[in-house]
Amino acid sequence: MHRSRRRLVVTVSRLRADAEADPLPPSPAAGKPVAVYTFAPQLAAAHAEVLRLLGVEPGDEAPEGRVAESAITNPADLRRLECLAALRLIFEAATPAEGAWRTSHEFNRAQIYQGRFEAERQRVAALLDLDGDGVADATRRLNVIHVVRD
Repeated sequence: MHRSRRRLVVTVSRLRADAEADPLPPSPAAGKPVAVYTFAPQLAAAHAEVLRLLGVEPGDEAPEGRVAESAITNPADLRRLECLAALRLIFEAATPAEGAWRTSHEFNRAQIYQGRFEAERQRVAALLDLDGDGVADATRRLNVIHVVRD
C-alpha cells in the first residue's frame, strides 16, 4: 500500500476581534515543526445535533415532506449554537473516565457550555425557504419538538 503525502498550506493568524478582519501575522518563525489538531469530529456532531433539533435533513435534498439543510437562509445565526455544542462535546470527551470525574475541571466546563447551549437554543431561530424562491417563508425555533409522521 502506498501512502502519499499531501502538502497542506495554512494561513496562521493571531486572534482577531473579527473573523472577517485581515490575518495578523504571528511571531516570526521558519522551518519549525508544527502539529495541527482538529476538532472536526466534534464540529460535525454539533452540526448534526443542531439540524436534528430543527427537524432538518443534512445536504441539499431531503425525502418528501422533509426540509433540506440547503433551505436554511440564515446559517450564520446558528454558528454560535454549533460552537457551544462542540465545546460541550470537547470538554465531555476530556472528562476523566473514572475517579472524581464529577468534580473535574473538564466536567464543570462541559456543564457550563451545556447551559450556554440551552440558553442560545432558546434564543435562536432558523429561517427556511420552503418553496425554493430564495426568500425565507418559515421560521423554526429550536426550543420546540417537531413531530413528523412517517
